[in-house]
Amino acid sequence: IFCPFNSQATLFHKSVFSFLYLPSYVPFRMTDIWRSFVIQGIAHNSNLFIGFSNAIVYQDRNSHNLLKDFKDEIEGYLNNEEIINRCNKYEWETYPNLSSMYKYILSCTDSFELKELDIINEWSNLCVTI
Repeated sequence: IFCPFNSQATLFHKSVFSFLYLPSYVPFRMTDIWRSFVIQGIAHNSNLFIGFSNAIVYQDRNSHNLLKDFKDEIEGYLNNEEIINRCNKYEWETYPNLSSMYKYILSCTDSFELKELDIINEWSNLCVTI
């Protein structure tokens, strides 16, 4: 089961920090959601668990143009199922580590642009130094 989630008021264990790469060249309204699918695929293949509970904060929302939000989310509505299917069927060669995770991200998200690779490499370097 895959459930879209964002990172607002979300707790992550420090052991999964390196897997929290946030895509840069995807629609802004989808970057957090698509990352959640990637994280869930890693969890499913690593016997890790993700828990959901009731809200722990109150958000005083700023005003939104719902039609603009919808337009910004269309790519998600069109591609979510494909991304979930790719994340779900990926076969890990080893327990997820940084190098296998990047192959996995790229296989799950064909819609990421090639220039995403430069940022992924920088993320990888940052994670190794932490």
